[in-house]
Amino acid sequence: LYRVDPGDKLREWLYEGKKPKFRARTFERALWYREAYRLALELKKEHPEWGHREITAIINRILPISVPEMTVYFWLRGRRGGANVTPLKLSKETLPAVAYCVGVLCGDYKRTDGGLKAKDREFVEYFARMYEIATGVRIKVGLSREGFWVTYEKGGWLRSCWSTGLWKVFAELDPVNWLKGLFDSEGSVSPVCNNRKKVLASIAIKLVIGDAEIKRMVVRQLRRLGFKFRELYVAGEEREIEGRRVRFGEYWSIRFRGWSQAQKFAQLIGFRVSYRREMLQDLLKLKRFPPRIRYAIWTQWYHKEGHRWRRRPPSP
Repeated sequence: LYRVDPGDKLREWLYEGKKPKFRARTFERALWYREAYRLALELKKEHPEWGHREITAIINRILPISVPEMTVYFWLRGRRGGANVTPLKLSKETLPAVAYCVGVLCGDYKRTDGGLKAKDREFVEYFARMYEIATGVRIKVGLSREGFWVTYEKGGWLRSCWSTGLWKVFAELDPVNWLKGLFDSEGSVSPVCNNRKKVLASIAIKLVIGDAEIKRMVVRQLRRLGFKFRELYVAGEEREIEGRRVRFGEYWSIRFRGWSQAQKFAQLIGFRVSYRREMLQDLLKLKRFPPRIRYAIWTQWYHKEGHRWRRRPPSP
């Protein structure tokens, strides 16, 4: 990850107490700077005669990163520069929340300036809860003028996680929760229907990805979890969205069909997005019926609006 030779260097790190030499980025500061700040103030209180150099040396022996001397100097003089970064609470208990946030990072999250923006309120609020578990920081959720639900935070640790490639570590450590965040962002569910014959044959779940590295990780983790699926590559296309022609770049479509695969998906991954979760649950209720009866019940519940199935409003 830090572009070093893992041979002799790894031996030095594990057995000789040495550390990798790198400038701490936002991700490392999110993990360690709050603790370093606490240690600096605690050591100064216990040993008022010590200067910033002695305190820095002790902090850097205790923590796995190196804090600059001038940073500690300013901390001891009442400034909090660097210690104000949003902390990341990385532990066995918080890993599912961190992995979920990283899954959203690989999907809908704004990786340039931070924040999540989506139509579904439940999804955005669930992300905000996971963010709070991961960091201890409660973030604000609001409704934009355009009708999107948004979070108001810069997410420096998340954006650093993307730029360093560390998102792949969390996809490996907790593939289920990483996939949950990604499917909430970019997934969909739909019936497999023949409208002419009026039959509902099966159920399909799809994930659309525009990044080749993320696609490779998705394939790896879905196979690891035992899913059977198909991959489709699209070089680019134009589609009409809300009356406008929109040009899309290349993307990959990961799709799996069948009741058993859908049932496994619902139990293991599922959706936090309200309308996708409801549609998946409704479709699974139809599994026990013959295809024609499935179709009849489904069209009582849902109608096609544009290219999407929408739930009919309840009868008065």
